[in-house]
This record gives sequence, structure tokens and C-alpha cells, in this order.
Amino acid sequence: MRLRTGVTMIAVSIAVACGACGGDDSSVASKSRSDDFFATMTDAGAEADGAAANDADGDGSDGDKPGLSSKPRSDGGDEHEATPVVEVPSGRLVFSSDRSGNLDLWLLEAGSDDPRQLTTDERWDRDPTFVPDATAVLFQSDRVAGPDSPTGLRSYGLYRFDLDTDEVTHLLGSRTYNSGPSLTPDGSTLSFASDASGEMHIYFADPDGSSARQITEENRSNGGPVWSPDGTSAVYSTRSGSDDWDLWIMDADGDNRRALLDGPENDKSADWSPDGQQLVFQSDRDGGEGAYDLFVLDIDTGEVTALTSGPGNDQFPTWSPDGRHVAFDSDRDDTGEVRTRTNVYLVEVDTGDVARLTDGDSDSFPDWGP
Repeated sequence: MRLRTGVTMIAVSIAVACGACGGDDSSVASKSRSDDFFATMTDAGAEADGAAANDADGDGSDGDKPGLSSKPRSDGGDEHEATPVVEVPSGRLVFSSDRSGNLDLWLLEAGSDDPRQLTTDERWDRDPTFVPDATAVLFQSDRVAGPDSPTGLRSYGLYRFDLDTDEVTHLLGSRTYNSGPSLTPDGSTLSFASDASGEMHIYFADPDGSSARQITEENRSNGGPVWSPDGTSAVYSTRSGSDDWDLWIMDADGDNRRALLDGPENDKSADWSPDGQQLVFQSDRDGGEGAYDLFVLDIDTGEVTALTSGPGNDQFPTWSPDGRHVAFDSDRDDTGEVRTRTNVYLVEVDTGDVARLTDGDSDSFPDWGP
């Protein structure tokens, strides 16, 4: 791995104790379901936390501007050599893009640089995540949004897109801000972040969105958890008030929540390596002017090493199923005075070599599946 110098070395002790629950991902059937749980939570009347309102899901995006980092970097000048565009080397990548004139979901197959459009709704579809067997994609959308959420954000519900039938199923949410949907590896539990209580907390629900229950209770803003490959733990982004974002970890039942990276830097948007031994995440710990680069945390040793560097913000990393690459979105090829044009890139983990996978104006939130 090609690394940068001056990277903080952090010792981390992780106790992994709880196994995942049984079940499968076959219970999602109805095309739309009622908002019974979240409809009762929208009268919380909480005041919006200004910092959390702009980055409530812990993923670095503005609540109203898809794919744009909350920390714009201005490098000025246009002497930058554009990153070459390559084909997806393996598996499939799903991402959000406005290349059709509206923010929809798109899919890139291995061996292709020509993405296929998945959704065509007139509202915004973003933050896609493959289900464990890669037959469907979970995502966030405002397609049935009501008034603003309890924290003053635009209301976003959670949906499921079936890759075989193109059917879209509304899982939950129309008057709350919900983000970061993910299924446990065995498909038995849907996890996500929501401001239904007046603060951004983590919730667990059945795979069809029913029986939602709040998991986190601390006075912190939390992003949706990402599950370890064995399903025994989940990592998530969290912060208190306007403090920097940290990475925390919890057991499969939501208990034993503790800090994984808890320093003065903004560390967030993590993804597990396929073998569960490393986490890739975005951080401003070694960036200029608060911009984000990608770093890798070794779970056993606690060592943090740099994976990307250079102009622009690198964010929302996702590991390839074979563990050889990490995809991410970045504005590194936007030579404007203030960078706003994002595309999806990949970095080879062993060499640090970076290539571009898409050529759009707002391609963001990638997730890599088999």
C-alpha cells in the first residue's frame, strides 16, 4: 500500500461479542406501506441543530445538496491533469447521479463504463446500498415527502429497488429524515438513522420497515451503521453537538456502544473490508483546509494509514467484494475555484493508484456489490 507520512497511529481495543440474529431478506413484499411508527414521532418539536442539519446522517453531505461535501476545498487554478476513466474491474457499482436531469440511481457493471439508469422518479433518489444477496438496492428518497422533518431537514423516506423486477417498495418515512439504510448480513434486520425523536439516532426494524425501534440514546447525532461481514458488530459515525465526527462501534444487538476512533479529527463514513480486518473511512486528519481523504484502520493493531491524497474531497468509500479496490466519490477533477462537480473513482489498495469510473457532474454515494 502506498502511504503518506505523518499519519496518526492509534491503538484501539475492540471487543466483539454478539452474534447476528437469524432470518432472511425475503419478507419485503408490499409496494408501499403505512408510516405508522414514524407518523407518531413527528410531533417531537425539536429545534434543528445547525451543524447536524447540514450533515445529519454523518456522511458529509448537505441535506439539500446531493454529493457535495460540507467542507469544500478550493485549490484554484486549472493545471490539474484529469484522472483517466476506466471500466469497473469486478462486481457492480450502484450510485446516485443527476445525469438524466434529476437525481436517480444508476448501475455500473463489471467491464463497462456505460452506466444503466435504475430509477426515474421526479424526486431525489440517493444513498443506495446493496442488500446482502445483491438482488435489490436500498435507498433514500423524498418521493413521498411531507413537511420538513422534526430537525428542520427535508423529509426523506427509505425505499427498496428490486433489480430483477424494477419494483420500488416504500419501507418507511415520509415526515422524517431517514438515511443510511443497511441490512444485517443475514438479512434479518434493517438499520438506519432517523430524526424521528428530534435527534439523529440509530434504529433497527424488520426488513420490510415495520417494528422500528430506537437503539441509540446518547445526546449525539448518529449516522446509519455499517455491518461487519460476520454480522457481529456495526460501525457508525457520531458526534456530540458541533464537535468533530468520530467512529463508534456497537454489538449486533445495539449494545456495548463505544468509541473506535475518538480524536480531534473528523472521521466518518466507514466501510468494512471483505475479511472484516480493516475499515476504510474519510477523514480530514491529514488534509489541507479541512478537506477529506481516505484512510484505512487496521482493526487488530489500531494503525491508521493514508489511502488517498491530492486535490479535492474524497468521500463515501466502499470496498470491492474482492478487497483489491475501494470506490469513492470525489471532486478532485473539478478545477473550478470552488469544487462542485463529483464523480466516482477507485483506488487500488496495494498501490494507491487512482482511476475514474464515471464522467458526470454529480455522481456520488457509490456502493460496490458482487
